[in-house]
Amino acid sequence: METVHLTRGAHRFKIGGGGGIRALRAEYLTGRSGTFIFGGVDQLGVADGAFAQTVGRPPLARFTGVEAGGFVQDRWHVAPGVSLLLGLRVDWEKVPTDKILPDSAWLARTALRTDTLQGTRMKWGPRAGFTWDVANRQRWFVQGGGGVYHGVVDGSAFGEGIATASGVEGRRGVGVLGRWPLPPDSTVAPVQGPRFAVVHPAVSAPRTSRATFGVSGILGGGAVLHLSMSYRHTDFLVRRHDLNLLPVPTARDQYGRPVYGTLVQSGAALTAAPGSNRRFSGFDAVTALDQDGYSDYVGFTAHVERRVGRGLTLSTGYTYSRTEDNWLGARGIPEQQVTPFPDSLGGRDWADGRSDFDVPHRFAFGAELDFGSVRLAGFYGYRSGDPFTPGFRDGVDANADGSWRNDPAYVDDQVPGVPDLFSAWPCLREQVGRFADRNSCRGPTVQRLDLRLALGPFRLGYPIEVTVDALNVLDAEYADVDRALYLVDPAGSLTTDPASGVLTVPLVANPGFGRVIRRFGSGRALRLGIRVNYE
Repeated sequence: METVHLTRGAHRFKIGGGGGIRALRAEYLTGRSGTFIFGGVDQLGVADGAFAQTVGRPPLARFTGVEAGGFVQDRWHVAPGVSLLLGLRVDWEKVPTDKILPDSAWLARTALRTDTLQGTRMKWGPRAGFTWDVANRQRWFVQGGGGVYHGVVDGSAFGEGIATASGVEGRRGVGVLGRWPLPPDSTVAPVQGPRFAVVHPAVSAPRTSRATFGVSGILGGGAVLHLSMSYRHTDFLVRRHDLNLLPVPTARDQYGRPVYGTLVQSGAALTAAPGSNRRFSGFDAVTALDQDGYSDYVGFTAHVERRVGRGLTLSTGYTYSRTEDNWLGARGIPEQQVTPFPDSLGGRDWADGRSDFDVPHRFAFGAELDFGSVRLAGFYGYRSGDPFTPGFRDGVDANADGSWRNDPAYVDDQVPGVPDLFSAWPCLREQVGRFADRNSCRGPTVQRLDLRLALGPFRLGYPIEVTVDALNVLDAEYADVDRALYLVDPAGSLTTDPASGVLTVPLVANPGFGRVIRRFGSGRALRLGIRVNYE
């Protein structure tokens, strides 16, 4: 983006503009290789389980988007030590409207079009801010600002709409699958019908409204203090809704959970009978890629830096933040992104709650010791663990909506073994007698330590510095935890009360709830560097 700077008295203008072409090509579609679910070793031995696969023409999404925009900004020095910033950015984006083909069969059955798109978008982004040098003494500064910022249309969602509109079908099977690990034949797992994604007609780019405020100043003893607060609201995030799910549940389980199809138990697995949860027969999952997702973030940060003596510098910082959204499964696969309660829960959208990205506490401490030709430095970081929802193991579709990993658990202290978990997991005790809130529990914290030894500079024609970095000394790892509060009891069986129609699922408490089942991280590393400073 090219810019021009102009100065007129107390005003400094900046004007710029530019454009670009964004080309996307994607050949991936979830489920192409097929997914098996087995409810235990015995079921695996006889290949008794469930299978799902996406078949049809190889998925290919290829499209080109065009972007152009410009901005104007004025930094106005109102008075000594005080300046205001006012600006406006305007962007234009165009996506092709002819890449998503219409589905005539779906239109005939539902009167819903799949190819009605608005191809162009104008995006307006006003900005404002200020800085204040208190008393114009270069010791304390106050600053703040806010504005509206736009991204670009979600290429993965738009690409999915293109790829699935070209003849993609879903096939599913439940029972003895036969040739595992090879995919079962079409007799065992028949094609259920087309499956595709419907892009929202008013497809738009994510929009973020952001505001910040901060104070910085010099304390006694030469310490520097920084305090800041920020707020961010993002909307037009893509969420998934299954248009082909039955509009009303066919049953309720013992906790009142809506069940949208016929549940089939195989050991500790629980799946929906193929086609039993579909509103329109002859079609598999039909996913609406709506843009009703949002994210709210608020954070407070305090940072102090001080030089102690002649060679020691210390710095420490802490951030408290909260992130809430309705953006299910943002870090997961598509089937995790469908809400388990399409008709709300207790009059509210169960998806509204703690975000998958919520990290309330972050702490950092750094130190550097300078001996002249030798410098030692270290950094320690700590953060809260990732949140998770008490639920079931993968392979349990408690509400028969077709997703094997999106159902929360109902916290029942009458199930033997559940109260034994309360001391280690207070998040469970707080929710007794109701379905667990989204991301109401949290995994292990993450700590990291990095160290550096720097030697030099030495003069070999030019100043040269040698650095040795020990990264991730504590071997910090991220962890997947066992989120299953219950296991389906393989010794029990599904029962239905003929009078009330209530479906009872045999459950047992999982004593391993919250335990780490998989660790992943970058590992420890030793890095050698040489830096040459050309004069």
